[in-house]
Amino acid sequence: MLYSTGSGSTQRWAKELLASTAPTVHFSARKIETSDPQELTENYVVEELGLKGSDTEAFGGNGGAPSRANDAPKPSIMASSVNGFNDSVKGAVAVYCGSSMGRQDAYVAAAKSVGKAIALQKRRLVYGGGSKGIMGVVSGAVLENGGKVTGVVPHAMVVSGGEKSKLEEEESKGVDLEEEERKKVETIVVQSMHERKVEMAKRVDGFIGLPGGFGTFEEVLEVTTWTQLGIHDKPVVLCNVLGFWDPLRQLIRHSIKEGFIRNTSEGLVIFVDGPANADEHIDFDWGSATLAAIDQWSLGHNSPLFDWAQKMNGATDKKEGKWIAT
Repeated sequence: MLYSTGSGSTQRWAKELLASTAPTVHFSARKIETSDPQELTENYVVEELGLKGSDTEAFGGNGGAPSRANDAPKPSIMASSVNGFNDSVKGAVAVYCGSSMGRQDAYVAAAKSVGKAIALQKRRLVYGGGSKGIMGVVSGAVLENGGKVTGVVPHAMVVSGGEKSKLEEEESKGVDLEEEERKKVETIVVQSMHERKVEMAKRVDGFIGLPGGFGTFEEVLEVTTWTQLGIHDKPVVLCNVLGFWDPLRQLIRHSIKEGFIRNTSEGLVIFVDGPANADEHIDFDWGSATLAAIDQWSLGHNSPLFDWAQKMNGATDKKEGKWIAT
């Protein structure tokens, strides 16, 4: 069920429903109107506490060349299907990054560059929903440049209204749905971290990794694994700002050497390395370079390990075979 809320009372009402019924609730500070069928996904809009039978809601939506272990070039992407429905918005991207700023100004500059490029190329950003750290920098840059943002937040991290934070830290890491910056963000509240990752992944055509911590590592590696397994076929591109992702590249190559990853799978992760001179990284156009790498990806490069179209009853459903979890 989708809830589009324009008032505090409506938002509180929607959140009460969340606690008792809906596994996934969408909060929005504005009603979305669109006639583009590509921007629509099945849901209902609530306006002034009343259901509107629209049945839809929009989620529409040089230098530093990318490097792969095998350096094989790739072209043009398509959206994967989820249970027979095309939920992804053409060109939408998920960005994984830290909820802290990090210790280098170049990390912040890269995040701004990525957010600006997403907006200028009229793509939609799908991200973890927070406003702190690099995460907030990316979403802020998208909004500042007139772009569209969808944030996906686990219910436990919501800290506004009737869902007061259980994190009594001086600076809460939770997400306040009523803060001013969120008024232009479409926010999807889900029950679990796993649902959050699935919801993000199914709505996009590709993934970008900026510097971050454990959560960023886990998200980047999970969506890479999903391509390896054949659950979806989407590019994973890492902004290797100041060599941040070099240890991961070394780990992948070490695992290949030791016989745990196939040679052909090294290209599942694309590294955008930026200029050879690290001093130029703070001014480099990471956004354009990263999105170009996504657009150069082509389906079918990877040979999936399993056929997810096979059902337990022996039937085969090619439409549903792209995903195992929704």
